[in-house]
Amino acid sequence: TVQPPAENADPATLLQWYVRTGEPIHSGQDLLLIGQGPRLHPVTSPVDGTLLVQWSEVGEAMGAGQTIGWIRPDLPVPDPR
Repeated sequence: TVQPPAENADPATLLQWYVRTGEPIHSGQDLLLIGQGPRLHPVTSPVDGTLLVQWSEVGEAMGAGQTIGWIRPDLPVPDPR
């Protein structure tokens, strides 16, 4: 689950998705950009995986704790030994 920053009460707006639905993403990679007042907050992926759903669109207001997308984590590769 991808959620916007919740550090203060300023309204947050989704400004840009850096990854499209169906594309792979790596832990720590920039996923999207949130604007909150005069500040910009890049949001990074918490896991390696594939972005399956973007529930929010660019320009939409974001609420604290709101789920705005879903990443399917990569399965661990089994050890061949």
